[in-house]
Order: sequence, then structure tokens, then C-alpha cells
Amino acid sequence: MSRFYFFTILMFALSGCGTDTGNPSAATDNSNQDGQPRLFSAQVASNTCIKLSRCHLNLSTAECMSSIFTIKKLTPAFGLKTSDYRYLSDVVNAEDMGELRVNAEDSQACLINLEALSCDDKKVQDSYQSESNSPFKKLPGIYSESCKSSFIKNP
Repeated sequence: MSRFYFFTILMFALSGCGTDTGNPSAATDNSNQDGQPRLFSAQVASNTCIKLSRCHLNLSTAECMSSIFTIKKLTPAFGLKTSDYRYLSDVVNAEDMGELRVNAEDSQACLINLEALSCDDKKVQDSYQSESNSPFKKLPGIYSESCKSSFIKNP
């Protein structure tokens, strides 16, 4: 798949649930009825970037989303080998194509644990370092142990 696919997911993840006048937006292929991305990998990316942008005022959600799919060494945080899935974008592709399926219980715990982190938590503070050449280098540390078993590789 091309980068276009990921930027499409990005746009759906960042789009609001409606307009300023209160009209709901139409559901799309890439989101569920709640407006959340339908793929766990896209949802965890979106939730991560929302958390980081709330806690790091110099980071926008859009800037984070444009980076998160190409961060090296992020996939082991989800129990996946970098030799199989180098970037989160590879995981999105594999999940979308049915190569990976989601362990519902652990993926839900992963999202709950991510949401529960406060901005004062060292993991959140360390996960984005704006002055660094690799500002997301420590991002994998933000994810709980439950994230490591969120995916199951289909035979």
C-alpha cells in the first residue's frame, strides 16, 4: 500500500465528529460509528498523538500523526519483530490485509493504560523530546505490557 493510505487514515483520525453547527459527519470505511479508526494500529497511533499533544504543548496532533507511522523500533512495543514490521505503517497494512488480528482484551487494556497516563508521568514526558534529533526515540516506553500482546499473527 502507498503512503496515501496512511495519510487517509491520518485525515480520518484527525477529523472531528461533526461541524461547528453540530451536523454529524458521515461514517467512513476507515472509522467505526464512534468516529474512531477501525484498525487498532491506527487507533493506538491516534490516541498516542492526542495524549502527546495534550502533554507537550509544542507538539501538534497532526505533527505527531505525520511522524508516528515511520518511527523506527516502535513495533516491538506491540510484540512484533522489526524484521517483520519495521514501522507502524507496516502494522497498519498487515492488520488491514488480515495478516494480523487483534487480541481484543489486551488491545483494550493497552488503550486504557495509555489513556490513564497523566502528563506528569515520566513515560509521557520522556516519550517526546523536542530538542532531540530523534524526538520520538523513547516513545515505545509509553506503552504498557498489555500492548505487547495486542496482535496475533495469522498463520
